[in-house]
Amino acid sequence: MSPSEDLELVRRVRESDGWALVQLEKRLGVAERWLAHINRQGDWALSRADLEDVKQDALLRVLTSLPNYRGEASLETWIRRICEVTLADARRKRAVRPRAEALGDHADSLSVHACQAQRADLRAALVRLSQDLPMEDMRVVRLHAVSGLSFERIAQRLGVSAGGVKARWYRALVLLRAHLDA
Repeated sequence: MSPSEDLELVRRVRESDGWALVQLEKRLGVAERWLAHINRQGDWALSRADLEDVKQDALLRVLTSLPNYRGEASLETWIRRICEVTLADARRKRAVRPRAEALGDHADSLSVHACQAQRADLRAALVRLSQDLPMEDMRVVRLHAVSGLSFERIAQRLGVSAGGVKARWYRALVLLRAHLDA
């Protein structure tokens, strides 16, 4: 695809177009292959578990950065660059953890289990949130958090006031905090 087609795809993803979301998911497959490739290069490759964490971080960065995609390069090139930066960050963090390295695999497994537990807690809280929130409130969460739309833009799309959109957003945040504390 050309950068202009990629830009159109990203625009449609931000508008929660189902077809575009499926296409983006297919295109994100490049992240896993690219991370594995660049991880094999260099002097210190990350473990499989660490690389899986980096992949999740990179995909999260891609999704949260979609509003910043300008179409100056192909979507794959943009994703690869985010993967490179995320992997470099992970390697830097690993380099400043000499004490944990001295403890061996035991310390690494503890930190991996802690991260997995935190992700599982957040995932469970989001599932409970989606069950507790009215569909329109959950739509506001998706449009603002995932698609990066402003409250005003969401208000136009839903045909309600910007204040109403903000109220739905903050109501969702309060419920999310309650679910995370539970």
